Amino acid sequence: WRARERHWYPLGDGLEGLPIGFIAGEFYTQQSIRIEPGDILLIFSDGAINVFSPDGRFLGTKGFLKLANPTMTSLPPNGSLPSFAESLVGANRRFQGCEAFAADRTFLTLARSHLSDPLLRSVLVA
Repeated sequence: WRARERHWYPLGDGLEGLPIGFIAGEFYTQQSIRIEPGDILLIFSDGAINVFSPDGRFLGTKGFLKLANPTMTSLPPNGSLPSFAESLVGANRRFQGCEAFAADRTFLTLARSHLSDPLLRSVLVA
């Protein structure tokens, strides 16, 4: 989430498919990005995007970000990260058309606070 533009963007080429967890002895690529005050990182497992709607549409990363944008903009200006994550889980369920998930879904949200606030953190595992 780029606070200045009020929009979700993918991090960039080569950053998709990064593991949420790590395995000892494996090698991983490393990249850096600049996070400005108010920006939010949304890290999610493949179970969040590898879902189909009842009419057979595949969600995928682009579809997931299309769910995330209105979910974020519908929250009050000082909405909490847990509120956003819970709303996004609901949008994900509505897309799928049922309450039960076929695979686990993990959402991790991290926000860079404004300089006068402590770093905000939230984790929601669904």
